[in-house]
Amino acid sequence: RWQAFLEKHNPEGLSQPEQQGLYGELWFLRQIVIPQLGARQGVKCWTGAKGTQQDFQFQNCAVEVKTTTAKQHQKLAIASERQLDDTGTGALILLHISLDARQERGESLPDIVASLRALLENDPIAKEELETLLFEVGYLDIHIPNYEQIGYTPREVNYFKVEGDFPRIIEAELRNGVGDVRYTISVAECRRFSIPELDVISLISGSDEQS
Repeated sequence: RWQAFLEKHNPEGLSQPEQQGLYGELWFLRQIVIPQLGARQGVKCWTGAKGTQQDFQFQNCAVEVKTTTAKQHQKLAIASERQLDDTGTGALILLHISLDARQERGESLPDIVASLRALLENDPIAKEELETLLFEVGYLDIHIPNYEQIGYTPREVNYFKVEGDFPRIIEAELRNGVGDVRYTISVAECRRFSIPELDVISLISGSDEQS
């Protein structure tokens, strides 16, 4: 298990962008997913830790979480031509969390991990699953001192429905031989695809179990 961990992750811990990205995923898990689906089902829907194209998969939709901080609030980095491809996902939602990141202000990554552990305290199965997923993404308590300095405060939360002419590259549109595409999209261009958080909650809670 450790050998596999060291092949995938830096023994020094998560990079700053990885910490920020993980904070965003855990924020969505805590604020929206677990309150809607309950602890056990909610944690099961956090599939990105297992390498799926999107961070969360539900019966009727998938959600990809992107975070930005002040220096780059207006661009979202997309990791592949499949990340915003809604083939087979049901509705595909892109969640953008604009974060204020400051030294020793706001909520740190260890803070949000601790709050989720406390939330799952009475469900050992959900708690064990959370620990497994944290390990999979490279989060270890031994690195807590590296993660405590920076705290995050969400400034703006936007949900975009990825459909039609949403700004994206998808696999079906690529020429043969082209792959591993990384690109950025402008938040401003996504705004016409905004949907209310309540609509996202309806999509999520309409799913009784993971497909």
